[in-house]
Amino acid sequence: MGQVTIEVRIDTQEPDAVCAVEAVFDAVPGATAKRWPNVRTADPVTVLAVVGNAAAVLQALLALRDAWRSRSSAPGVRAANADGSTVAVAVATDEELQRLVEPEARDEGEEEESA
Repeated sequence: MGQVTIEVRIDTQEPDAVCAVEAVFDAVPGATAKRWPNVRTADPVTVLAVVGNAAAVLQALLALRDAWRSRSSAPGVRAANADGSTVAVAVATDEELQRLVEPEARDEGEEEESA
């Protein structure tokens, strides 16, 4: 697993929610989240760029999913990769998050199925 970059979109600019998401990534060595500056203040979203080794990013996404599922009033959080694949983190399966971080795993699986 190599370095990956994903985008995490939080459907709020509320500081407590954004800090909670950032804290999950800060807790995992090898994954770094950097808040992108707000392009338009009218957009009620916050976007984080997450960079790190694929295993660390996957571990952080799984931890975020588990934390977000237990928050009844948590804003939506979506993660996207450079290929354009997007998942809603709170309802994503382990496999969906893995494919997001490792798109080549999806390609290899499709090749095996077609063989």
